[in-house]
Amino acid sequence: MIEPAPRYLPADYIDVQVNVPQMGKHWVDRHSPELNGEKFTQTMIYGSYDGRVIFFEPMYTVEYLQSKPDDTFDLKQPEEFQQKGLYYPTRYGFYYDADKKEYVIWLDNMQLK
Repeated sequence: MIEPAPRYLPADYIDVQVNVPQMGKHWVDRHSPELNGEKFTQTMIYGSYDGRVIFFEPMYTVEYLQSKPDDTFDLKQPEEFQQKGLYYPTRYGFYYDADKKEYVIWLDNMQLK
């Protein structure tokens, strides 16, 4: 599998040897708690296929959502984006809307790259 040039992934992201058919290779921040002996709750992954970064995705456990979080995280940015002229998020988060009884997972603070 062809990997993207390092400048297209955040500096701390590493190949965790997860390759999902029809989805691609998964990259995770090497500082993520789940890679450092702690319990997995949530993390942001980047994904690539055929040398291109094609997605980023918040991953989380049901237990984390059931805790009714109200958390905001900075989304680590690559040095450069392969597709120019698009808006990319710089934050993501989770919260529980008690009025609507909904879990909300969001990306925001979009910036033109």
